Amino acid sequence: MDKRHHHSTVFAAYIACCLLVFTLMPVAADDPGGPLMPLASTTNATPSPAPPAPPASPPVQTQPISQPPALPPLPPRAGTPVRVRIPVIGVDAAVEQVATTPDGAMDVPKDFANTAWYTPNPRPGELGNAVIAGHVDSASGTAVFWDLRKLHAGDEIRVVGDDNVERRFVVRGWETYAYNSFPLDRVFGTTSDAHLNLITCDQNSGFNSNTKEYAGNLVVYADYAP
Repeated sequence: MDKRHHHSTVFAAYIACCLLVFTLMPVAADDPGGPLMPLASTTNATPSPAPPAPPASPPVQTQPISQPPALPPLPPRAGTPVRVRIPVIGVDAAVEQVATTPDGAMDVPKDFANTAWYTPNPRPGELGNAVIAGHVDSASGTAVFWDLRKLHAGDEIRVVGDDNVERRFVVRGWETYAYNSFPLDRVFGTTSDAHLNLITCDQNSGFNSNTKEYAGNLVVYADYAP
């Protein structure tokens, strides 16, 4: 074979090979005549940055719950009243126990020298209205509560219980009421404090000789003062 022909054949083959390679390798889009750009490697690619973590939630705010206040202890059970003493008017009387009469009224002491505690209501010294009644007079003269209207605000009433405890009350004042306008709720009703109400007839009201009753009542209001 002629050497020139051999070299021409080899060169043509080299040119064809180079053209094939050139056609397979991309050219930069912005510079068609510039240097060739290598293909990106799929194995050594730089990883995309991780998305930022969401902001941490603020700590839960709590309000401390205080303990409920302790309830005050209940007052001790008072003794059943056995004597009433009102030094300023010279009263020192025994206490009977009464409930209601058949017609629903508070009963009265059997002895004109005694007083009577209304048993459906609290004992003197317990929460509520304790009620003690006494006669103002009798057929033979004055009775235990004749001088009750002489009491003034600040005077003391003392009630002795069968527990040998003397409980002290301070007079707040007194009022008189006609029989048909007696304030039942104020005298006998419930209350959150300890009170003592003394009841007698109002000797200044009219007297009915047929029924042997006065037309009105007098009530002394006193507050427990331990």
